Amino acid sequence: MDIIFVNTMYFQELHTTDLGSIILQNRLDRNIESLIVNFDRLLREGELRLPDSCDDIWDTYANYIARFKPKIVQFYTVCLTYPFSILVAKRLKKINKDVIIIFGGPQVSAAPYDNMEKYDFIDVIGIGEGEPYFNSLIKALLASNDISKIPGIAYRNNLGEIIINKKTADFDFTKDYSADYMHYDYGREFSYFYSQSTKDDYSIDLQIETGRGCPFNCTFCSTSIFWERKCRLKEQTVLVEEINELQRKYGFEYYSLDHDMFTTNRKYIVDFCDLITRQECKWKWKCSSRIDTLDLDLIKRMKKANCYGIYVGIETGSQSMQYILRKNLNVSGLIGKIKSIIDEGIKLTTSFIYGFYDETEKDFLETISLIEHCFIMNVNTIQLHKFFPLTNTIEGEKVKGMLALDLKKCDLSIAFNYHVLTNEVVDLLREDPDNFSCFYDFATEVRRKYSRMDFLVSCFSGLYFVFSRTINYLIINHGLQEIYLSCERIISHYANELQSRSILDSFYRKNELNLFHGTMNEIANFYLCGCEKGNLYLQELNRFDENVYLYMTYGFETEMVFKLQCNVFDKVWNVIPTYYKIYRMNGKLCVERLTKKQSDGNDVSQ
Repeated sequence: MDIIFVNTMYFQELHTTDLGSIILQNRLDRNIESLIVNFDRLLREGELRLPDSCDDIWDTYANYIARFKPKIVQFYTVCLTYPFSILVAKRLKKINKDVIIIFGGPQVSAAPYDNMEKYDFIDVIGIGEGEPYFNSLIKALLASNDISKIPGIAYRNNLGEIIINKKTADFDFTKDYSADYMHYDYGREFSYFYSQSTKDDYSIDLQIETGRGCPFNCTFCSTSIFWERKCRLKEQTVLVEEINELQRKYGFEYYSLDHDMFTTNRKYIVDFCDLITRQECKWKWKCSSRIDTLDLDLIKRMKKANCYGIYVGIETGSQSMQYILRKNLNVSGLIGKIKSIIDEGIKLTTSFIYGFYDETEKDFLETISLIEHCFIMNVNTIQLHKFFPLTNTIEGEKVKGMLALDLKKCDLSIAFNYHVLTNEVVDLLREDPDNFSCFYDFATEVRRKYSRMDFLVSCFSGLYFVFSRTINYLIINHGLQEIYLSCERIISHYANELQSRSILDSFYRKNELNLFHGTMNEIANFYLCGCEKGNLYLQELNRFDENVYLYMTYGFETEMVFKLQCNVFDKVWNVIPTYYKIYRMNGKLCVERLTKKQSDGNDVSQ
């Protein structure tokens, strides 16, 4: 084997893949033998089993790669999984000292010299976009030719000196992109999930590289550093034809258009939507956006053109923090924009970050207030992440001298599973805080006082599809701050349970919903203490949600009838009992309120 591409190792049953590996593979001359190794896919399809001890994972992965006897192995690096790439690559070099190790991606591109200096088993680092040089680099390495003239790489010369070659300036992604997915069995990356999905399951979508770069300059983000603030999009006709061809080949109905700021150029999006409408395309798509680039007319056009989902990073509900972070959204206009998207029937994900160095408790509570509005407006998915510093970003530099390694306090997406963070991984993190700053914590009042608010929001968002009535009651009557401070012990307990799951349970996301449900139950019970009418109303709302949840979770087929002392649909307390029926029709769950006459003769669950 000439070259193996190793995808990022998340240890999660994801239906995403590294588009960069596919693009670079398709850039190679056809006589170069190559293979993409996606360990997460190998695990979910049963082609590879995790060892009993997590300490043996890195050897298992290295040995799997080594059996193909590759001459070159390329690792794509991002902050969350960079330690894993290092440990596997280090072992590969021990197995075969002649194998050439290449690292690429945003993590090493941020500090190529430092990474070459710290890790002597790395032979070459690809900086930024790889298309301009990758094929030439691989051909030269396979032929043992000189690489000193190849732009955009870091390497060691014959004297062992680290050399960094400047990047080429003439590469234009929009004119010379190589995302020809047809040469690679792209659909295989998603076939496992697609085979288990239904026609209406929008959660299974095929990734499409739509563009690159972000023109904005948020102080916490590394995207603008990696892409140098150059925002470029594929031509609309090219993008639409690419998706048409993928649908013809694989039959997928849903597509994720990968680009941080797809809606930045309004005219581009208008023309894109009009093209889809004229061609009467049947496939559906979602994208990421800056919410201030959207207006009602554009939202309606996107909906008409089959847009089913939008992800927006709002980050903070504090206007002063918007300025500090250089996000510069107008907070006062956000609720109206959110409502417009929801009213059009587009599924919305709103993402927030808390725990910045400059964030005061007042700033944080303004963010929490906006999150509460999102829940009440029925936003489909609400994310709250604890800020983690990234290498060479402005926010990262602010806290560089005050970092401490405390994996129990960092963002849940970082310490996603304690079992994967073996002693060897932790030692690596301690030895190199500059490279692994995202795993580190620092002290602020907000981070100390609201350490696991991220878990509470994840819990409520994850259960909102069933427990919306209970959650909205709690938020309207008590607020997220009070709920968190009153139930912090409960929340912290279940957050620790989530992180302490076995590696396989974490990989398949087993028990996640059960842990959310346990948290929900205990929080509801906390507020159900006492006999006030308000608590009795909450009790009935929670009973309704609980019955629906149990019916869904355990796959009941026979109908369930139960009575409550409230009309949950009209939010009215009743002295006379109200009866409800849960049943399935054509595979879908249905809930309806019964008249007293309809309820007669039915077995009623109390």
